[in-house]
Amino acid sequence: MNTNTVEIEIINCVGFRAGGYSQVWPVQIHRAHQNLVDTLDPKGPYLAIKRLISRDKLHFNIETEFLEKLSQRDDPHLIKLLATYKFKSSYHLVFPYAKENLREYWTSVDMPYWNRETALWFLRQICGLVAALNAIHNFDLGGSAAVVNDTGNPTLERFSRYRNVRLSVEDREKKYGRHGDLKPENILRSEGPQGSKNAGVLQITDFGLGRFHRFESRSRQDPKTISGSPTYAPPEIALGKPVSRAYDIWSLGCIFLEFITWLLEGSQGFKDFNAARMLLAEDNIITDDIYFTLITPTDPPNAPPEAVVREGVLKWIGRLRQNSRCSEMSLSFLDLIEQSMLKIDSSRRISAQLLVTKIRQMLYRGEHEAGYLLGRNNLVIDAFSGMKHPKAYDVPFVI
Repeated sequence: MNTNTVEIEIINCVGFRAGGYSQVWPVQIHRAHQNLVDTLDPKGPYLAIKRLISRDKLHFNIETEFLEKLSQRDDPHLIKLLATYKFKSSYHLVFPYAKENLREYWTSVDMPYWNRETALWFLRQICGLVAALNAIHNFDLGGSAAVVNDTGNPTLERFSRYRNVRLSVEDREKKYGRHGDLKPENILRSEGPQGSKNAGVLQITDFGLGRFHRFESRSRQDPKTISGSPTYAPPEIALGKPVSRAYDIWSLGCIFLEFITWLLEGSQGFKDFNAARMLLAEDNIITDDIYFTLITPTDPPNAPPEAVVREGVLKWIGRLRQNSRCSEMSLSFLDLIEQSMLKIDSSRRISAQLLVTKIRQMLYRGEHEAGYLLGRNNLVIDAFSGMKHPKAYDVPFVI
């Protein structure tokens, strides 16, 4: 168990979210019964409680060991594990409370301001998320007990013709990390201090699928055992090919394309992009919104299927390039997504480490070069300072 032990007096409990691996809800804990976080609220801070569905102690140890070691980095873009406890045979984890995830934030701001503060916040959050992912990808657990294979309902089941794919996984000594389920719902937005001019901090969360594997599994992890979100899953899952850390790069590329869509076109553009990706799935009955399309070559006969980036995705990138808000920064970001992240061949995807370098270069230019962030079309640049507040608020982010 974590050494952080607190006596919890629940004052208020609202909201409840359940997934395939856990249940999460917020609680407000009296100030006198906790020393995990500082707060000015006389009633105490809000915290998030995560109850694991599995009651297996090994599963709990794996989950917490990963989180505890990452929490020691004190990275503002990685959710921090505050405490753990066991209650009525169920294991619970305690985290800082975040009001909403990234998808909810996109929905709550119909059209963000096109100004310097908004664009810089966007780039800084992108940079922070990539740096956090790089920390996960290069995390060495040494002799950790967290060296296990992923289990659960495989994303592969979404692609029925490949359910029988089985690949070997070789063991070596060196270990590495992978998140395995990056999506807007697993990126939380923590609000900044009252009066802050920006929209707070984005944090990667839900490492339930972020398993650590031995060195050879960097390129030999069995896709049959991979869990994750179908929309953001890479093509190697459907093709039955081995997965690696490049899995996360594809997923992040999908998220980044949605993020820049929101920045340029607002929440309606984000919804339009979802519709633009819709295509009949393999059964020709339901549609899916994934980012690639499977095709079956006609020559030679019985050739294995191949994947291509979905036509609707490529057309959408072209549409964003023509947006009146699209600046040099926006174009560079779209190029990075299309040319380095959404690559069918996973070996051609950029590493998180190199991606951090490129985003930092963009951020430096944004901070020092006039016109790079917003372009020079003054007709589309907003005169408002700060960032537009979500719909739930009555006042904007201003000082």
